[in-house]
Amino acid sequence: MKKFILILLLFINSSIYAATYYVDAVNGNDSNDGLSPATAWKSLSKVASYPFVAGDNILFKRGGKFNGSFRFRRNGQVDQPITFASYGEGTKPVLSCIKTVKLNWLSNGDNLWKTTDISVPIQRIKRNNKEILQAHSIEELGKKVPDMITWYKSGNTLYLYSATDPNGDNFTYSECSEIILTVGISNLVFKDLSFEGGNVAALNAISGSNITFKNLDLGKMSFMGIQFESKGKPSENIIVDGCNVDADWTLNYFNGGIGFKTWRGAREGIFFNGNFNNAIIKNSIFKNWHHSGINIWANPTNPNYVNNMKIINNYITSPNIPYGGKLSFAGNVRNSEIAYNTFENMYGGRMQMDGNNNHVHNNLFNNLYNATIKYGEGGGIRLGNWNRENYGHIIEYNVFKNCYSNAIDVGGTNHPNNGVHDIIFRNNVFEADVNSQLFGSYIYIRKGDTTYNLSFINNNFLTFSNNDKILNRSGTRYTLIEFNGKNFDDGTIAMENYSSSDYTLVVGYNGQVPVVTNNTQSTSQIDTVGTKATGPFIMDKSGLH
Repeated sequence: MKKFILILLLFINSSIYAATYYVDAVNGNDSNDGLSPATAWKSLSKVASYPFVAGDNILFKRGGKFNGSFRFRRNGQVDQPITFASYGEGTKPVLSCIKTVKLNWLSNGDNLWKTTDISVPIQRIKRNNKEILQAHSIEELGKKVPDMITWYKSGNTLYLYSATDPNGDNFTYSECSEIILTVGISNLVFKDLSFEGGNVAALNAISGSNITFKNLDLGKMSFMGIQFESKGKPSENIIVDGCNVDADWTLNYFNGGIGFKTWRGAREGIFFNGNFNNAIIKNSIFKNWHHSGINIWANPTNPNYVNNMKIINNYITSPNIPYGGKLSFAGNVRNSEIAYNTFENMYGGRMQMDGNNNHVHNNLFNNLYNATIKYGEGGGIRLGNWNRENYGHIIEYNVFKNCYSNAIDVGGTNHPNNGVHDIIFRNNVFEADVNSQLFGSYIYIRKGDTTYNLSFINNNFLTFSNNDKILNRSGTRYTLIEFNGKNFDDGTIAMENYSSSDYTLVVGYNGQVPVVTNNTQSTSQIDTVGTKATGPFIMDKSGLH
């Protein structure tokens, strides 16, 4: 009884003493009590050291910039989270660990300079406020791809390729691994904030549950936007909602050639690694990430599992990088839903999935090109068995437009497990520009002992003649007529598929419906829900490399 009363008193006390604290980068003072805008604190270090309780709000003044990084060690409660948010008028407050300095450079000859002034393991650098391209070896320095590869870091030595003396120039980099780190902390909300920097990620959470990331701006000078590692016990109810996760990437390395290293400073928009239940990523934008806009990794060797994850109503694009931007569902990802997302204007970008019993529906895959630096990477959905058995999915009511290589690519990874099987593709629309001649076939099946029991039912394959080959099955190509009614020796079937330029589907981010009324309309001419779309469709490459 005494124990119950003590717990009750602690709960009541935490409710009574929950408060709202204000932080003002310009007019604040860490000697203040922080309990009003007039007595606001000033710094992130004050926030890091204060013993917050469940229900507290930490509000940063809009228009301000708060420099530094910290580990947050306080838990909220399920019904009383600790909330980081904003107050006042103007732009979102910026939490940043970006530093701009003049470095001491020594000439190493042949336009090569070096310094040991930066001790942290950096990922991205700006010179005089313009980002410069990272090398993966010192031998790459000075190579044009077409932008010049300019810097390389080995241990504590930073090398710079420059025809002019860099002494006196300003160099900007991230001096922290992450701006906010939490380890085993639960019941938090981060909303209406902007983050810059992070050589691991802008926000890095290790384990914990009931954490919401809402209406955040992330990615500038960051290696990743959000990294969430769940170790041991599954993390539950992780929500990413309405965030703008933009790498702010402007450099061009499209001419690096096949085999050229794929990432040069910005890797994953969001990276979930480990065990998760009931996580959701929704209503967000992911732009110019060099591997994945969204990467969900449940390592089956640990084993880890991702259950009931929802990827809903997101816009994923990477027009300024030669490989990446995709959605990757890898490992033991199961019973999850991917719906109403737009995947658009990407090189090597696609949706890549293994796991089991996932539902993929009402997505738009539009203008997805082969990667210029990684052979064969492109298309709409890739189903392999890289990490585990891949089966039981339903893929329906999606629209695939101009997917270079193939819209659907199944099997063929030769992993020693039970393969890719028992997957249903139904009621999808496949469309491409006949003039571009960029795609091989809409469907590519990599025939083998580990690929079997696929069903293609009532799909609409827009073709331009009865001789168009819509299926490539390990080198053997089939027209729609040949494909329909075919019962293959691996148990794959095709039935009631057809070709019609007249269709209506609600697909993509915010319910976009791609509309084509003649042969010159571009992909940017998108109408709203409920409009009927017709073909043929002409690929619009404007603004793309």
